[in-house]
Amino acid sequence: MNTLFTIVIPCTSLDSSLYALLRSIDADVKLLTSVVVVYDSPVDSSYLSTRFEFSSLAVSILTLNKNAGASVARNLGAVRATTPWIAFFDSDDLWLRGRYQAIMHSVETHPAPLIVTAFYRIYAHLPFIRFCHLPSSRNIYLSNSFGGASSVIVRKAEFLSIGGFTPGFSSCQDWDFFLRFIRLYPYSLLREPSFIYYQNQSSLTKKLYNVYNGRKALYLTHRSSFSSRVRLHHLVYLQMLRIARSRKGLLSLFLFAPTKRFLREYPLSSLLFLLRNR
Repeated sequence: MNTLFTIVIPCTSLDSSLYALLRSIDADVKLLTSVVVVYDSPVDSSYLSTRFEFSSLAVSILTLNKNAGASVARNLGAVRATTPWIAFFDSDDLWLRGRYQAIMHSVETHPAPLIVTAFYRIYAHLPFIRFCHLPSSRNIYLSNSFGGASSVIVRKAEFLSIGGFTPGFSSCQDWDFFLRFIRLYPYSLLREPSFIYYQNQSSLTKKLYNVYNGRKALYLTHRSSFSSRVRLHHLVYLQMLRIARSRKGLLSLFLFAPTKRFLREYPLSSLLFLLRNR
């Protein structure tokens, strides 16, 4: 059977988590998948290749001359892929056994060029609990209800046609990609969890500065296609992030006129945000 898809993994360090991910892929898909690891830093690729040798998994190593970010690394891996489909993974994720069969079944039964999979989220302070994230198209313009880049299995032709992931976003690259893609192409959602995402203090979603800048870039990029309600939601959320990031207190948050309307319309969302970023 010919290789159907390539797994692209951007990374910035050679640690045990990357090796654990490659082992988990190797145990499930065998010879049916190729892997491209894009090392987002200058390093001798021959050294890298000696670190990751598998008997049944073809691993290619690409390196960037400078730290250019995950979007550039993923795009480079996608361009180099020689298969019709591409899957993306972060180096600290873990592939669940059976993911390959689920993807194959979805490709055969749902010919949409984008497949978004469910996943388990594990927090560093609660390692014994798995929180299941189910992708949903509901309110995709209000929040990233699809998931992250690791949820993506996409056909290479359509991925390249929209320019892949947008470089320069400090966060929300995956959300930006989803919004651009679904305007042009259909998609399908897999509700069976197929990988594990570990979130710790170093995770990008915990760095408010990056989250704020990424969210702002997303709003400026897509606001022309947002309804007035969606624009209001994003403006207030940005104000909330600004306050949480500056730690100057919540008074100015409530003095911000659109916030009053937002708090009336979305009291639960507002409360959860303030508790999460207190």
